[in-house]
Amino acid sequence: MFALEELGLAYELEAVPDGTFYKNWGSPGPTLQDDDVFVIEPAAILRHVARRAGRLWPTSLVAQAEGDRWIDFLQRRLVRAFDANEPQKLAALLVFVEQKLAPGGWILGDDLTIVDCLYAYLGQDFAKARIPWEHFPALTAYIARMDARPALIRANAKTPR
Repeated sequence: MFALEELGLAYELEAVPDGTFYKNWGSPGPTLQDDDVFVIEPAAILRHVARRAGRLWPTSLVAQAEGDRWIDFLQRRLVRAFDANEPQKLAALLVFVEQKLAPGGWILGDDLTIVDCLYAYLGQDFAKARIPWEHFPALTAYIARMDARPALIRANAKTPR
């Protein structure tokens, strides 16, 4: 929803009563119905809306590959460390994010992209409680920049709790 708000796109949010977003797929998670296009998985959805809008995703193949790398890093490594409740592994992985963010700005440089919209995951309450923030000043500043964005504030206000 953060990316949709950043892009200024209209959308409808529908929560499924059993707590999933799409109960007929193998695992719970968000889905997107965009005219005749049906998309599942958060990163695929964000890539789709960014391509459709022509914003928030880099145009060069090099930058797209870098974006894909950081998306996979979040989904395959960081999220798994959170899910497995492995604080040492999580801290070791966050060192890479800290190094990437140390110059300031966003994951892919000077402009916010869908990669950053996905990394908003690190600013959610459950994640905030598990990150040893005192070791990650660049990540702390990054999450503060993200939290201050009006689009994220609007998305959080619309998110069912």
